[in-house]
Amino acid sequence: MALSVTIPISTEVIENNPDCTIEGQYEKGRVVIRIDTRHQNHHQRLGISTHTPLHWGDEYEYEVQELSGFSWPIRYVVQARWGYYLDGQGQRVHFTTQATGIDSRRKVSAVLMRAAVLGVVIAGAGYRKTSWLLEQLFHVGVSKSALPRWVEEVADSLPEGDEIIRRLNQKQAQLKKRSETVTTPWYKKKLEALAKSLWENRYLLFKADERLSDEEREQLTQILGADEKVGTLRAFLGGVWPIFEDSQDKQEARDALDALKQQPIDRKHREPFEKVVAFLEKHFDWMTTFLQHQKVKRNSLAETGMRTLRRLEVDHDGFRSEKGLDNMIRIYQAVQYLGWSVHHPPPDLLDST
Repeated sequence: MALSVTIPISTEVIENNPDCTIEGQYEKGRVVIRIDTRHQNHHQRLGISTHTPLHWGDEYEYEVQELSGFSWPIRYVVQARWGYYLDGQGQRVHFTTQATGIDSRRKVSAVLMRAAVLGVVIAGAGYRKTSWLLEQLFHVGVSKSALPRWVEEVADSLPEGDEIIRRLNQKQAQLKKRSETVTTPWYKKKLEALAKSLWENRYLLFKADERLSDEEREQLTQILGADEKVGTLRAFLGGVWPIFEDSQDKQEARDALDALKQQPIDRKHREPFEKVVAFLEKHFDWMTTFLQHQKVKRNSLAETGMRTLRRLEVDHDGFRSEKGLDNMIRIYQAVQYLGWSVHHPPPDLLDST
């Protein structure tokens, strides 16, 4: 049984091409959106005078994949044509009519490319799993071999690391300037002093009591006394350590975890602590294996290395060059610091499509 419902559909491609004729309909299990670029404002798009004659050649059409949140795929059918005009020196300048937000060479939308790249870099799904997820969740077929090229090309379109840092510093300076207008001088100095002290001595918060020197213990006492929330964090860490440091068997570790749950926490900001407890609960059996088997040693570095090797073995992922590492870092920084995203990223970070 099928129910007929009429709903409006809007995508970034539709929104960014108001000068194109756009129509849509349901065809053979797909939403087909036809985009006619043949009669758009060509002079404006080409950046030439309206008095410049345009000469036209053959017309053609091609199909483009788009992310779909429906139970059926979304496909664009783009109608285009090629043409040319004469520049000031009488030389031919060839062009093809295009729709903004569509990569005519790869036959995908820019939104799809950005979503795939975010899946690889931010979600950490890897190339193979991202390819599978795109097909299963969004009805698009993208080969695993295409994704590394997309990552590289998207990274090349973003600012370099130094430029990202410059923009971030500029944004922070603007925020700081606004904050200075709404805070009292004494409270501002107090926060600055606390922030500096925390930054310089941040390692002390995660250092066990028996490993602290007398000087470090005095510094830690001053830090904890300066802000109640810092003391709450230290107390919570003190409840985590006994699970792994003091327990002799699995039951003692479980008792330590139960004791951690009973610790008083910040009622207004419970979520971070609840997430940690939920993580410990979920992975408790794996993390306490060393208590059940004497030959299993606790070595977080080795465990991390093994997980990385397993991922490389299964998914064939990883950084195969310095350029690959730079691509990942550049995209991650653009997302975290400059607001680069799947839908409607900042205009100055848009790629050529």
